[in-house]
Amino acid sequence: MMNEVLGVAARFQQLLTRKYGIIGGAPSPQLTPEITPDYPLPTGPEDRILASDFSAVWLQALTAQAGQKSAMLLKNASTGSLLVVEHSWCATAAAVTGYFHLGIAANLAALGQAPTAGSRVMRDTRVQFDTGSTTYSRKPQASCTWDNNTPPVTPDNVILWYLAGGTRWEYTQPIVLGPGYGLMTWSDAVNIAFYGGFAWREVPIGMGEVGPF
Repeated sequence: MMNEVLGVAARFQQLLTRKYGIIGGAPSPQLTPEITPDYPLPTGPEDRILASDFSAVWLQALTAQAGQKSAMLLKNASTGSLLVVEHSWCATAAAVTGYFHLGIAANLAALGQAPTAGSRVMRDTRVQFDTGSTTYSRKPQASCTWDNNTPPVTPDNVILWYLAGGTRWEYTQPIVLGPGYGLMTWSDAVNIAFYGGFAWREVPIGMGEVGPF
């Protein structure tokens, strides 16, 4: 059964090839009953790196702007990767109450502000640094922007939720964004300060996304 699954799941072929040092074609035909390994996939960040699967996170705090609706945007700016958004969250300031949206749309224009340096970071940094350097050898490809002004485009809602002052809301169902698609969180009311962010994985588009999440 393992061979049957791996034979059609390209995202695991690369992991097995690198993990076991297999040469030649796809590794699953070589995993015959005589050598059957018992190996759960994936087991951690190290295996995700071998499978060219990179995890990243972004956080942002938005101040209130009179007469404006604030928004945060995570966009798949690459042409060769899928973004699998695993976690979206939002929290209001202690004295603020309002409605918030989580929406998805294609070709979303960047919002008015660029992220500050270092705001997009890998969720596991043990294998991401060049030797003797403090710069990432492989940086997140997603584009993260925010704005304290009403967004020019309103995406289609994935969900709408209500936050009372000082509370937190989380959405943990995976959302897959193809190239050019974006996921936005924005306030329904004006003059609202909130905090939030996204956690996602970047997967080579040729490998697909068949789980596990």
